[in-house]
Amino acid sequence: MILILTDTNEPTTDWVIDWLHFFRKDFVRLSIETPIIIKSIYDKKGEYECVFEYLDIYRQWMSIDTANISSYWYRRSDMKTAIKPIRSENENINQMINAHSIDENRSALNILYSILNRKKRINKIEDGQVTKLKVLQCAKDLGIRVPDTLICTDKKTLFPFYEFHNGRVITKSIGDPTVLFFQNIHCFTSEIDIDDIPDMFGLSLFQEKIEKFVELRIFYLHGKFYGSAIFSQLDSQTKMDFKNYNDEKPNRVVPYKLPDIEQHKFRQLMKLNDFNSGSLDIVLTPQYEYVFLEVNPVGQFEQVSVPCNYNLLKTIAEYL
Repeated sequence: MILILTDTNEPTTDWVIDWLHFFRKDFVRLSIETPIIIKSIYDKKGEYECVFEYLDIYRQWMSIDTANISSYWYRRSDMKTAIKPIRSENENINQMINAHSIDENRSALNILYSILNRKKRINKIEDGQVTKLKVLQCAKDLGIRVPDTLICTDKKTLFPFYEFHNGRVITKSIGDPTVLFFQNIHCFTSEIDIDDIPDMFGLSLFQEKIEKFVELRIFYLHGKFYGSAIFSQLDSQTKMDFKNYNDEKPNRVVPYKLPDIEQHKFRQLMKLNDFNSGSLDIVLTPQYEYVFLEVNPVGQFEQVSVPCNYNLLKTIAEYL
């Protein structure tokens, strides 16, 4: 049986599940909106396994023994336990006991996650909390070029960085970009003008602006690279950030093979960070130098798969 942990509204998961149906593979799909109850954690042949129940779409409690899980796909979201609050006449006792119960359940959940991480898997729950600068530092240690980066909250600290890079500085999210779907608001990479920056501002990430020949989006899965080159520079709307899609005139996207020496470096990067899957953002400069921007272990891959005919949805379903 395959366990998939994913957001409720995650279309990529839906498409992979279509292939799972085609291959007649048994699976269970869970999200943070599906409460679970951990019933037991036990030893089986020297390794811990877990029995837990989840509430299915028919509002029936169903049982899963992790010993029966053949593979696991972490595709965002989380798990939460269904905890029945304890109530007594003493409110202080209520708070203490219920807080303890929440902590105990969270500890049990962490054990469950570690059990799932032992399985044949694509990603793990920790991959949803990647520290961007930690990965950039790892890349630098491997000899991979990365943009010069600064995080600060005031213009006085930013100005020397801005001058050093001759005013060619961009800003982007420290973590995952925020998307406010109900307001149709997205956070994109933007070039800054120091004259528009206030003396004090919220914690922000700045990087030197890297000149692009093309942007590379590379999907990595268990040691193999599926590359695409995006000609975002040909459109003023996508020139700074190809994620600022032009639906009326989409960027040209073609298959791209990383040179073997670059594959070796990035394979090391993924292994050192314990990522067995992920979407890598790389810039190929006009001087044909590779500059690593970031990796999202649970990033989207259909914009690589579809235009390049990689059929990654099928590949993932086959692996699971």
